[in-house]
Amino acid sequence: MSYRSTLSGERRRELLKLYSRLEKLLRRKSGVRRKPWQTVGDYAGAATVANPGVRKQLDWFTQAVWQAAYNPGELSAGLVQQGRKRLARINAALKSGA
Repeated sequence: MSYRSTLSGERRRELLKLYSRLEKLLRRKSGVRRKPWQTVGDYAGAATVANPGVRKQLDWFTQAVWQAAYNPGELSAGLVQQGRKRLARINAALKSGA
C-alpha cells in the first residue's frame, strides 16, 4: 500500500514514490505489511528494529511524507534529494544489520 495525496506537484509525487520504496524495503526486511489503519509513523516504527540511526531516518521520512501529503505549499527543492540519500542510508543500515 503506498501513501496517497490529492495534492499535485512533481516533488510531492517523487517524495511519495520514495516512501513507497521505503515501505517495500521495510516489508522485505521485517515481513510486516502496512495495515490500512496504520499511520506512516506507526508503520515505520513497527516494521524496523530498534536502531537509532535507522529510527532517525524513518522519523525524517514520517515528517516529509506528512508534509508531502497534507501541506498544500510547494515542497523545498532539496527535499527529494534528501529523501533519496536517507533511503540509501536506511537500505545500507538494514542490509548490514547495524
